[in-house]
Amino acid sequence: MKTYLITGASGFIGSHLAEKLLKEGNRVICVDNFNDYYSLEIKISNVIES
Repeated sequence: MKTYLITGASGFIGSHLAEKLLKEGNRVICVDNFNDYYSLEIKISNVIES
């Protein structure tokens, strides 16, 4: 098991990367500032799914 740090983890790419790494059995640390570039609800949903 490896540990990964993902910045921008609530965005589209970051959330999908986190999901893939978790499914492979890795430890993932997610960081995001939740700016309002796009819907906050979408970002929260992306993080919860991971």
